[in-house]
Amino acid sequence: MDNLLQNGLNENEQHPPREQLLLHVDRELSPKEAANIETHLGACWSCRARVSKIERSIADFIEFDGAVLTPHLSSPPNGWRGFDRGLEQVVAESGSRSWLSIVFGSLGKFFPRVRLFALPPLWVRVATGFLTAIIIVALVLRSNQVPIVSASELLRHATEAQAAKLHARAEPVVYHKLQVRRLASASARAETMSWETWNDPTKGRFRQSIEEAGGRRFLPVPAQGRRVRTDQAAEPAPPTVLVELAQLLEANHMDSQRPLSATSYQSWRGSITPKREEVTRTQLTQGLDAFLLRTAPAGQINVGQISEATFGVRAQDWHPYELRLKVRAEEGERIYEIAEQASEIMSLAELGPEIFAESPIVAPPKLVVALKPSPTPAPTPTPVKANPAPPVATAELEIEVLSLLNQIGATLGEEVSVARTLDGSLRVEGVVENTERQREILAALALVKDHPAIKLHIETPEEAAQRLEQLRRPSDPVSVQIQEAAPTSSAIPLDGEVRRYLAARGTPADKLDEEVNQFANRTLKRSRQAMLYVWSLRKLVERFSPSDLRSLDPQARAKWLGLIGEHARGYQREIAALTQELSQVLSAEPPADEIVSEMAGESDLARAVLRLNELGTVTDEAIRSAFTLSASSSVAIKAPAFWRTLNHAASLAQKIEQAAHQLKSVTNSRPR
Repeated sequence: MDNLLQNGLNENEQHPPREQLLLHVDRELSPKEAANIETHLGACWSCRARVSKIERSIADFIEFDGAVLTPHLSSPPNGWRGFDRGLEQVVAESGSRSWLSIVFGSLGKFFPRVRLFALPPLWVRVATGFLTAIIIVALVLRSNQVPIVSASELLRHATEAQAAKLHARAEPVVYHKLQVRRLASASARAETMSWETWNDPTKGRFRQSIEEAGGRRFLPVPAQGRRVRTDQAAEPAPPTVLVELAQLLEANHMDSQRPLSATSYQSWRGSITPKREEVTRTQLTQGLDAFLLRTAPAGQINVGQISEATFGVRAQDWHPYELRLKVRAEEGERIYEIAEQASEIMSLAELGPEIFAESPIVAPPKLVVALKPSPTPAPTPTPVKANPAPPVATAELEIEVLSLLNQIGATLGEEVSVARTLDGSLRVEGVVENTERQREILAALALVKDHPAIKLHIETPEEAAQRLEQLRRPSDPVSVQIQEAAPTSSAIPLDGEVRRYLAARGTPADKLDEEVNQFANRTLKRSRQAMLYVWSLRKLVERFSPSDLRSLDPQARAKWLGLIGEHARGYQREIAALTQELSQVLSAEPPADEIVSEMAGESDLARAVLRLNELGTVTDEAIRSAFTLSASSSVAIKAPAFWRTLNHAASLAQKIEQAAHQLKSVTNSRPR
């Protein structure tokens, strides 16, 4: 023991001093000194007890600081403003530190204090430069990182970027060249096609073409309310891949004409609950950063529904570039991939109005793919007798069906769908809850169900399951594994506010959990019902083109306007109830007078409905984030912007109802 103490601890004392034990606990001794202390502690009970007491004192101080001091500390005066200047003044009065003391003071955190001054000056300079370089590189890399955004923020940025581009152009036309790829199963060969679209958002016009072996072929404009010419041979039908994709998008609340729009993706995303989502960062082949948003329903997935969707958006300009859909099919799973090859927002004057001509176009003035000339003249084709044209459902018939279904509340949600097929017929189909509801719907459609242009298919879940069982091959069983999303929190983000409100109303403490759940479910249900009215409104205004509306007879036009007014009134009713309940829990901002443009015609009405869809989506997302169990701690519903958006949506819905009523009155006053 005496030899050990003489070798490096303290020649005048038998035990190391308290200061040296403190340095040992803080790991600030040199390796040799630390080894000597450890050897001494192994043989000295007294010093081990002293070290243990020091460590307990440190632990008690840290616990006291975290549990008592920190929670009760007041905020720093003026946010520490002026602290740096005051500190610099004190340093100036007491004498400033030299640059050597600053450098060695910083390096003292990394090297033992007792050996720092023994380092060679060159080594110190090299180490300082090396550490400085590491810090600079880390800061540069951190500044170049693309931050991860939430799903709602990503879609909001993409929607705002698209709207800004449209507003920058006079009479904008959105052009897309897309590659569509379908894979029916793992062993099947993928089907790929090139698809071009032109969208005129101002006048609600749409045009599309496909690339085939012989070149580009424009698809006919949907014959809604127009007489089909029978003096020409019927045009070839669109590819099966495109037909399936359009039906899939419509059935899942997506836009079949703009599949790569953020609004279309948000419409489907808002219709599913619960769901699992993640946003990841990736890099494109051009070296550009991008985000991938993956969304998957966490509940039961039926045939024809999307089981997972992936939406790609460039980080530089929030421009969507791809969409990948996994769909539950009768034979298993199908995958549809839509990748953007070219995109442009041009003016209608640049493109030329001929692109939207109703007659088939052979060679549009721009964006034309040149065809190779044939080496020899083509033989004169033998005249072919045209087949009789199939019956076509007029716009008047379509409005009549929607009006009859609306009388029994079958136009909201996913109970019954009404879609026009490529051959011009009207397909009315749905899976209803029981035979009683089935008979009610069939009775409501009794006046039109025998029309040759209507294909009616209403079935119960038992009938649908039996039909699918008959179609399914025994060798191809379908198994679906559903992974329930595990909530990352046991309370909703607004749990505290709702509890305080319920407790103030006198709710017993043992009933608070149940009442909080009931309040959250009631709020979510109202928000969902409000969005059902919005989605129905959007379908009504997007279902018919301006030319279709101009050709409507007064009675059908009045019914169409009546449906719009009724859905707008239903949305107002749900929003009023939502506002009343939420204002009891949160401090609501007083409603401001929202400036809503006057609506002089159907085109203004359609634009107002699309704007209402955007506002409703924002408020619905904020409500769902606040009243569902998730990792999100978003408090967007508490911000004044939420209440302004909610009030704006209510005012806009009221204006839509008033405009629809006025236009309906003008229509009814016209002579028939």
